[in-house]
This record gives sequence, structure tokens and C-alpha cells, in this order.
Amino acid sequence: MYAKNDDMEGFKKELSRIEKKFGIDSKMNSKIQLQLSKILMGNICDSIFYAVDKEDDPALEAYVPFKVFSKYLINKDFGGVAYRSTRMALAGLQGKCLTLFNPEDAIYVQGEMEVYEYYKEGCTILKKY
Repeated sequence: MYAKNDDMEGFKKELSRIEKKFGIDSKMNSKIQLQLSKILMGNICDSIFYAVDKEDDPALEAYVPFKVFSKYLINKDFGGVAYRSTRMALAGLQGKCLTLFNPEDAIYVQGEMEVYEYYKEGCTILKKY
């Protein structure tokens, strides 16, 4: 209701009332906000990050939501986004991907990048950089 009416002062008063009612201090509030942010980002990631094969989607239209989300994050001054590897998940493995919006924000560390070839049954490492 407060966000809908752009009433930041009303929002802050209501938040303060809830914090007092439930005995939430600022440290606990920060932890709650962090956990809620992780849940929200997890839901967003589950909705827009999934493996796409060019033969199934030649125009790679499935990547449009990620591109839109990235533009939003860039406009909010985020440096990048880390997300689970959809290709590794297809192979029953876990991995992380990182998209940096400014490549100069990273430093290359030799031996830390790996290239995989994926199959329905698993994957094989091809190169290590």
C-alpha cells in the first residue's frame, strides 16, 4: 500500500511499528532483508536462467528475460550477477556462472576458468585456462 502510493515516510513508520511489535532490532532487520533478498533473487533466477540449445531455439529467444534483467541491474549500478550454471544442472552437477557488466571489474587468474562439453549423461572438461 505504501509503495503503491510512493509514501516512503508512511512505509518507514509502519516498518518501525512492526519492528517494535516483534522485537526486531536493526541487526536482525538487516539479516531478514538479506534472507528475503536471497529468496527473491533465487525466484528470479529460477524463472529466467535455464539451459538453451541453439538447435532447439535458433534465435536464442529464451535469453530475452536475462537480457532485460541485466539491463535493469545495469541501470541500478550493479556490477554483475552470479547464478547457478544451467548446463551443469542438466548434467546433474553444480556450478556457478558470473556475468560482469564491465569486464574491467575482473582480474584473470590463470588456471581458474574451465570449458566443458555437455551431454545428457554428464560432461567432460575440455580446457583449463
